[in-house]
Amino acid sequence: MSLEETGFTLFLGLVALACLFIAGKAVDPVMAFHAMIGAISTGAGATFLVHRAMNGAVPAPAEIGGKPNYNFGPVKFGSIMAMFWGVAGFLVGVIIASQLAFPALNLDLPWTSFGRLRPLHTSAVIFAFGGNVLLATSLYVVQRTCQVRMPGTVTRGS
Repeated sequence: MSLEETGFTLFLGLVALACLFIAGKAVDPVMAFHAMIGAISTGAGATFLVHRAMNGAVPAPAEIGGKPNYNFGPVKFGSIMAMFWGVAGFLVGVIIASQLAFPALNLDLPWTSFGRLRPLHTSAVIFAFGGNVLLATSLYVVQRTCQVRMPGTVTRGS
């Protein structure tokens, strides 16, 4: 187990213990539930890292068949999520634009009014869609520009 993997495992283990402590001391059942979700997910992450280290995982090769072995897993994930948030955000934009043109589409429901849906549309398009596009593009461009695979244990597999 490398020093980096050991650090990640210890950090995740400490966060899992902190979440268990918070869940045990929580007065509100909602807080206890979410603390348990945190404990389970960080515990699973620590278990995954230990399991991978015990099975002797080796780093990915720098080249395969004379071509660089870039890590496109995060790039693909970011691109797929950008498409999802783009479709969701643009759909909400079409709905609120249609409501402005045809007010009967509001259906007299307060939670589907223009004032409630506009921030959803803006946040989905700017932060979710735009953010995922920027991150995926950055992860793609940095690997190609530097001609190296992304480092780290989390990005080791592809």
